[in-house]
Amino acid sequence: MGNRLTFFMAALLLYFFGFNQTVLADNITVRKVLQKIRSYYKQQNQTTHPVQNPVPPPTPAPNNPTQPSERTPFGLHAAGSGTEAKDIGASIVRKMLRWGDAEPAKGSYQTELMDKSIKQTADHGLSIVVSLVAASPWGTNPAALQSKCGSYTCTGIPTDHEAWKNFIRTIVERYDGDGNQDMPGLKHPIKYWQIENEWLAQWKNSAEDYLAHLKETSETVKQADPEAKIILAGATARLIAAADGYWQNNTVQTGTSDADLKVLSVDEYIHKAKNSPRYKTAKQKLELIFSQGHPYFDIVDFHTYGEPEEIVASANFIKDLMHKNGYAKPIWSLEAAAPFFNFTEEKFTEDVIKLYQLGLGSGVEKIFWSSLVPTLAWNENFLRLALIDTNKRKTSAYYAYKLAAEKLKGYRSTELVNSGANVRVFKNTTETGEVYVGWSTTGQFENITLPFPNAKQVKVTNSRATVNLVSVTNGSVALSLSSPVFIEPA
Repeated sequence: MGNRLTFFMAALLLYFFGFNQTVLADNITVRKVLQKIRSYYKQQNQTTHPVQNPVPPPTPAPNNPTQPSERTPFGLHAAGSGTEAKDIGASIVRKMLRWGDAEPAKGSYQTELMDKSIKQTADHGLSIVVSLVAASPWGTNPAALQSKCGSYTCTGIPTDHEAWKNFIRTIVERYDGDGNQDMPGLKHPIKYWQIENEWLAQWKNSAEDYLAHLKETSETVKQADPEAKIILAGATARLIAAADGYWQNNTVQTGTSDADLKVLSVDEYIHKAKNSPRYKTAKQKLELIFSQGHPYFDIVDFHTYGEPEEIVASANFIKDLMHKNGYAKPIWSLEAAAPFFNFTEEKFTEDVIKLYQLGLGSGVEKIFWSSLVPTLAWNENFLRLALIDTNKRKTSAYYAYKLAAEKLKGYRSTELVNSGANVRVFKNTTETGEVYVGWSTTGQFENITLPFPNAKQVKVTNSRATVNLVSVTNGSVALSLSSPVFIEPA
């Protein structure tokens, strides 16, 4: 009788806690279930309820941590403490976690700095993506650590797989918000985990090794938290997209700084790239990961630094790679910024608006500007793209980002409504209405007409937040566009 009662009560608990067979495949989750069963059975034995009519357990109180709203597409890389990220209108930020930083010696975890960073960010109601980087002085392939990727060491396959999986379980469990071994004071759970930063650029083992690493890490994360979403490491594929004919510009810019900038015609670049062993190797790696790795990720990431239009080329290239292999998944860009070359403050400010509109119009769901605060490990071309400069000054691009986030609050969708030779116009649908964004591609004023059947005036706001009111005539408005503007009913 006692065994049957235990079984019945276990079944009730499984019902109330919503576990399923997939979840129960994980040993950690099984332990959690058993702990709840034992605790409940012990409590029931202390009551006087008749065994033939057991009282069902109370519905468990929800965990205190709650996931913040993510309705906007505005994210940030290198977002600082979270104060400015909240002020500027971002809804989600990205953080990097290197294995050796959180576990400097095997089995010795030091999460104080990560805890502080997550708490500061969560206190401002921001969601978090954590990029897990398998760089450890004791647990990573030594050959990878001997290479340099910027000022950091590169990364590679763990040499101690059990230690790596234990690390992943410990970290995910600490921040998953399930009430078991959570970080003290955790306000919002972390549900997005990226497996490495840039596997084409910073992963120093083979693509086959990354595929195995992706599978192992993804399965370990989801065993610890079945609700977690896995993000594929960023594809640095803008030049491959150019070589494969996705480019919309007339020229291709290559180089890592102004000092080594090279400008080629598209045809010249395609001819050069197609005959390059580096291109062929990178293309083979991409095709391997996208054809065999898709069971192990939920979201695709790509990184883009260049001209705003390049986000369109990369997004279309990634979409076609997935389509070729019979699937489609959400596309994010966890690092995106412009202009990488030919920088001026004015162009920087306008390119914030252009990049977001072009990306959203190409189906990129979230775009993380890189960066909010300067990442001093990078060179000057990266540093000057920070929205807050090295003197802690909020640039005009900072306010352009904030303006875009305000105008697209409650964002739902973007539609390209005019893509003539000389103009780009997008219609954004939000919870409160429609907001058009348009600009001239020539730098000269170009004329357009937009329908506003229910308005008497429209409000036209440029990237510096200067507002002009324009009258609507017979249900439409005629405008001359040059730099990017927001257009909405007054």
